[in-house]
Amino acid sequence: MTVATWIWLLVGLTLCALEFILPTKPQLRFAALFPGLLALIIFFFVWRYSFFIDQPQLQILYWMTLSMVSVIWIRPMLFPRTGYREIVTTEAVSLTAFQPGELGRVLYEGVSWPARCEPGSGAIAPQQTLYVLAQEGNTLIVTPKLDP
Repeated sequence: MTVATWIWLLVGLTLCALEFILPTKPQLRFAALFPGLLALIIFFFVWRYSFFIDQPQLQILYWMTLSMVSVIWIRPMLFPRTGYREIVTTEAVSLTAFQPGELGRVLYEGVSWPARCEPGSGAIAPQQTLYVLAQEGNTLIVTPKLDP
């Protein structure tokens, strides 16, 4: 086996181990695992079929291209983002009247959005100023702004 073969094995095992050792944010889940697995696949091809890819520059090019495609395109398809997206407290204006727990429409950043009022808060009247707490899918979670 050549030095390049050992390097691919080391890179692959290191990236796979880093995925399980280091804590990551949910958005970066498996971001090191895919390049690590692809490095192990390159290792296998270099070790078993050395005539297939014998130039290190081509090996690196294949690995970088496949890693980029897997992290940017395949990983998000396998693990879609879910849950709330936290929003820094901003204001919106209600377009329709709605009760807590029901859906209504609000004007947020110049665009009409579906919104759900936070349970336990009061009813929302049209043209009332609201605080946007979070976004769940394409629905905003809002609460009425209390005037002093």
